[in-house]
Amino acid sequence: MLVWGTNKGVVLYVLLFIATNFVNKYVLSVLKFTYPTIFQGWQTLMGAIVLRLLSLTGKLEINSDIDRFTLLKWSPGLLSFVISIYSGSKALSVLPIPIFMSLLTVVDFIFHVTDLTISKKIPSAKKCGLLMFILLSSVMVSWTDPQFVETGYFWMAVHILSSGCYIIYSKVFKSCIEISELGRLYANYIYSFIVLAPCSYFLGDALAAREFPFLYFYKFYVGCALSGVFGVCLAVCAIQIKDSQLCLSMSLAQSSAWAKVAVSISSLPFFEMVPNVKNTIWVVACLTAATLCAEYIDESDDSKKKLDGNDIKLPSMMTTFESV
Repeated sequence: MLVWGTNKGVVLYVLLFIATNFVNKYVLSVLKFTYPTIFQGWQTLMGAIVLRLLSLTGKLEINSDIDRFTLLKWSPGLLSFVISIYSGSKALSVLPIPIFMSLLTVVDFIFHVTDLTISKKIPSAKKCGLLMFILLSSVMVSWTDPQFVETGYFWMAVHILSSGCYIIYSKVFKSCIEISELGRLYANYIYSFIVLAPCSYFLGDALAAREFPFLYFYKFYVGCALSGVFGVCLAVCAIQIKDSQLCLSMSLAQSSAWAKVAVSISSLPFFEMVPNVKNTIWVVACLTAATLCAEYIDESDDSKKKLDGNDIKLPSMMTTFESV
């Protein structure tokens, strides 16, 4: 297994999160390559190849020999993953990165609520307040968006629902799914490529892409290649942080929350956005609430862990784009 330093893993995760979303946004919005079946098909193919190479060189331990029955039990997760990356790509091509990240906090809300439900914990008033404020602020972000585009928000809603289904299924049926985190990731990539490759033809993306004006532009191919490599490295890094969280200063949930803040701020000089005062306030409030929620919940879990003397491990959390 790859081993990360105490804080280097968190720093690397944040940098990869920024790089992945920057490259995706560049290809989708600047170059306007809005053919998600091709773009995501390429990303998942690159991801599967990189994981296979890391496995063959002994850097990662991936069990690629998964029997059909085990794979069948994971099929809802596979389907949710494909829908999530497809819809996330469509949404990011339209929405500014700060807006996208603010709305993505709803996935964090689903993660925390699912965790509380499964563990049968009674949340405190502070915890409930933070979770409800995440929902309220995310709604107000869309309500005050001066660049409101209906199609972008539609695909963002599909992305949130599919990502939420992925998280819920992964957590509720965790004991029944006999596949490691890396095994799931590898299966997700293979399945996604198998599904998206023929869909690119049937949905017309393969034919439409022939008219893409930057088809022979070297920056397009560099962007696509980097997108695939950064994406799989981000996913592997997230798994490593979760597995090594007892040795790290920040958990995966905390790292993800701070990464959203970092990419939102750093994207402003590079990508077009037309904010107004109200929208900016709600974006800041939404991202702040999600960060505080991750910090507060993790601190509560750490204190309980010390009292109980038992190790508590955060459940699986889908990185986004996640994802895209």
